[in-house]
Amino acid sequence: MMTSVLVLLVTLPLYAATPTKGLDVPDAVPVAGRAGKVNDISSPDGLLEIDVRTGTELKTQGIGAPLLLGDTVITPVGTMATLQLEDDTQVVVGPNSQFTIGTVAGTAGASSTFLKVSFGIVRLWVKKIFSGDATFRVSAGNSVMGVRGTCFIVEQEGPLNSTVDTLEGKVALAKKDAAIDDSKASVFVDAGFSSSLSGNMHAPTPPRP
Repeated sequence: MMTSVLVLLVTLPLYAATPTKGLDVPDAVPVAGRAGKVNDISSPDGLLEIDVRTGTELKTQGIGAPLLLGDTVITPVGTMATLQLEDDTQVVVGPNSQFTIGTVAGTAGASSTFLKVSFGIVRLWVKKIFSGDATFRVSAGNSVMGVRGTCFIVEQEGPLNSTVDTLEGKVALAKKDAAIDDSKASVFVDAGFSSSLSGNMHAPTPPRP
């Protein structure tokens, strides 16, 4: 079974971003609920902070801050944040974006990872190979994507317009998770290609360079 991931794209230097060694997560964070950590933050004004919402609590966090399952990362205009998840996935959250960590493989007994992009741009580098019942999914807008292990960007323009750009590997794009394996309702987007899904479309556009 293919996995699903969704990300947002903006004209930012996310293609060039490469994984970096992360900081240690404080021991006070229970392993069962730990989803990852904030690996890096970049901002032209030097204010290296992002907002993280845990439940109804909104906190200001910096580099090295732990992330819990269910946390939503919110980046201000001009600020990018690099996250390192417990399943070894790296996520670059672009400026003015909102990204939620649902489940992470290997945490709290989960075998799969589920992430959500509410708006903005996110680049994911999925290093672990997911297959069978262990899936990796990301949703955004009206789209869902599935990957085994790859690097890609998804752009969401408004609540119903999404685009995926595959940088490495292959990504399956569909409107619903159940349609990922349906050749009539999904497409495979190879490295160097893009596909979009918008409005009331039942299937994504054919991949284009």
